[in-house]
Parts: sequence; C-alpha cells; structure tokens
Amino acid sequence: HAHDDLVQLLAEGGLPSGLLLLLVVIPTARRAVLGIGGAFGTVGIGIAAGAAAITLHALVDFVFHIPATAATAAVLAGALHGLPWNGRS
Repeated sequence: HAHDDLVQLLAEGGLPSGLLLLLVVIPTARRAVLGIGGAFGTVGIGIAAGAAAITLHALVDFVFHIPATAATAAVLAGALHGLPWNGRS
C-alpha cells in the first residue's frame, strides 16, 4: 500500500486512471488557488481552504476510503466550481 490515495490510484489503475484524475484535479486546483487568493470572496477562501486541507491529508493517508470524507470533498469541489466570479484576482 502506498499510504497515499493518489499514488495508490495510479498503482491500481495505471496511466488511464491518472489521466482521468487530472481532468478533474487541474480545474479544481485552479479554482482553489483563485479561491484562496480571494477571487470568490470570503466564502470562497473557506471552501478552498477546506478542499486544500482534505487534499493535503490525502497525500499521507487513505482519506477518500472514508465515505463521509469523500462526500465532503465532493461537496467542497462542487461548491468551489459553483462560486460566482467577482472580478478580483
């Protein structure tokens, strides 16, 4: 076991699963960086910080194997993509 959800996914699914993961992670990471920078207001900062915290935890543990944590990450990512742009960057 890799003790890292992302590396474990690559080990089990290979390159195709890694590419599919990148299709989700890259736009979400971009929105999170903009959110932490304040582009979506204070709510965006909080949502982006929560998503970043779950992602950092996933680097050292199998955090997405817990359904509640996986659901929370999905809700945070969806909320992050649904935030309106207020023009600040």
